[in-house]
Parts: sequence; structure tokens; C-alpha cells
Amino acid sequence: MGKRVPEAMSERILITGGGGFLGLPLYDRLREMGNAVLSVSRHSGVDVGDWNHISSVERCDVVYHLAAVTGGEAALARPREAYRTNIMGTLNLLEYCRIQKVRRLVFASTYVYGQPRYLPVDEDHPVNPGNLYAQSKAIGEILCRRYCEDFGVSVVVLRIFNPYGPGQQGNFLIPTVLNQLQHQGKVLLRDPAPRRDFIFVQDVVDAFVKAGCYTGSEFAIFNVASGKSYSVAEVVEKIRYIHGRPFEVVYAGPSRPFEIADCVGGVARSRLGLGWEAAIDMDRGLRQTLEAWQW
Repeated sequence: MGKRVPEAMSERILITGGGGFLGLPLYDRLREMGNAVLSVSRHSGVDVGDWNHISSVERCDVVYHLAAVTGGEAALARPREAYRTNIMGTLNLLEYCRIQKVRRLVFASTYVYGQPRYLPVDEDHPVNPGNLYAQSKAIGEILCRRYCEDFGVSVVVLRIFNPYGPGQQGNFLIPTVLNQLQHQGKVLLRDPAPRRDFIFVQDVVDAFVKAGCYTGSEFAIFNVASGKSYSVAEVVEKIRYIHGRPFEVVYAGPSRPFEIADCVGGVARSRLGLGWEAAIDMDRGLRQTLEAWQW
């Protein structure tokens, strides 16, 4: 499945979206490993959708492209910005890699499988994005493959399932539950049944590091998943147990249109090709998340 190099990179590394939920801990980890890391984001005045911004960035050995308008609801609310950032931003980073002869681009993808035809969902599962955000990621993957085949840009695509952990905000399940619990004392959700494969943030960071060290094929795709799924109700009950105090939970419906009942990521290729697998189970990850929450 490919060769790996030791995880002591000591290189110049660029992270786009370095101020985000995944970007911040990745930045810290890469710095701890002795790398010179440049983190860019809108907050630092760099717009990945603007070629003039990207073309002026000094050469780096490895690029981690995390910058995106994330989440289905955010993309639907700002479709033009989502397509510009998620597609043109990816194109600009690929062009930067081509011109600067970057050793490896690691592209953060997600949600491209759509409704699973079988479980677990491996990397050979058909791609069928079910919303605007997922489609923008699928197009980004197509651009990555094209630049690899036409120009020799080496790319690792990481298809990240449902990351969670300290620092996560927004409309994702776990911060939604914790926010409601903190401010309302009870939890109001739609549907207890949908199941997802949750992956702890530090496990995702580990996968990023190994992808940056990957020396196998010029173009590779790996799932970043735990290989297990939990229902909304199961996650809430785990939070209730860790929280240690009773709280009311109301499932008011309706289910979201085209809701995916279950999604579990296949992890065999990641284990063999990257030498990576999830190390932190759901109970431990949730406990760390609650301990870090600003109650």
C-alpha cells in the first residue's frame, strides 16, 4: 500500500485553515515535531480563493489544505462563497504546488460518499455527494487527481468522517448538545436514530501527520474513521453519563430530508497504507471533550 517515512519531518509546511478546529491542533503538533509551519486563514488576511494571495506565499515542502466553508448548512447559506473557497481555493493551492514543486499536498475531504450502498464504506465506494458542501469536496478531489496525473503533483486525500473534540463549535451534534445543556439545561434534537462514525480530533491530527510523511503512490485516498458508528441517542446517553447529572432530552423531529441512517468508515486501507488507526475511543474522547468545555 505504499511506504512511509519516519514522523520527524523538519520541513517547511503550509496549513490553510490553520485557525480552525482541525488546523490549530495540527499546527501545534507539526511545530512540536520541529517543522517550520506557516498557518494562513482569512483571520491572517489570506484568502485561498484569491490567487494573488496564494501565489505570494513562500515555497513550502508540504501543504495541508484544510481551508473551506464547512458544513452543509453553512454552504447552503453562502453558496457562492462556498464554491469559491472550496473549489477555487483548492485549484489555487494545486497551482501553487505545481509551480513551487511541493513534495506533497494533503487535501481534507469529507461527506463525498452520500447514501451508503454498503457498510463499512471503503475508499472504493462510489462517490455520490448529497449536498452542495459535499459536492464542492468531490470536485476538489477531482482537481487533485487531475493535477497529479497531468502535472505530477503528489496528493493524499483524507476523507474525514465525523470529527469531534475540544474546540469544536457550530451546528455539529456534540457541541450542540453541550451548548444546549449549558445554556438551557435540557437538550432538544430532531431524531435519535441516525448513526455516524465519530473520530476524535487528535486521531485526525495523527492521520494528517502520517499523510504528510507518506511516500507511496503519487495519488492516494484514505478514510479517517473509527470503524464504528453510534446513534444520536447513544452519544447523548454517553454525555449524560460523563456529565454525571440528569437532564431532559426531547426529540422533536422531523428527520432531515434524505437523512443517512448509518455510515461507518472502512479503515483497512488506512491501517495498511498509512499505518494509522484511531487510538481514542468514544468514551475517552467525549470525556476529554467535556473536561475541556467552558462550563
